[in-house]
Amino acid sequence: MDENLCGHFAARLRLAGLRVEELHQHLPRGTKDTEWLPYVGSQGWVAVTLDLFRDDPEEQLALMMHRVPVFVLVGRATQDARADVFIRKRKWIRRLLESRTDPFMVRISAVTGQHTLVSFDDLLNRYARRRR
Repeated sequence: MDENLCGHFAARLRLAGLRVEELHQHLPRGTKDTEWLPYVGSQGWVAVTLDLFRDDPEEQLALMMHRVPVFVLVGRATQDARADVFIRKRKWIRRLLESRTDPFMVRISAVTGQHTLVSFDDLLNRYARRRR
């Protein structure tokens, strides 16, 4: 779990029975995304963050190269609301993780719970369009 969700959010997930690793327990606070993503990938973990990874090709490349499934919680919400949405979607999240072997990013609205999946191919296509 990225440091921007540590603390109360992580505690709520633990209370719901989820196994949670907080990055600051393994890496210094402030570690760049391009550095913690390879670590998370090497551990076989799933990343949960508020970071959008929208405009930084280096972060997107790190996500894909290190095969990290990432769940991004988007929208203005309290840590409780974010945790509630994530906990409500945990069965769907488990099924998704079991059904895919490729890296991906899912944006989940912390307000509505709606989600959008971005695959490795989607990111490659975006990158190719930007390079034109």
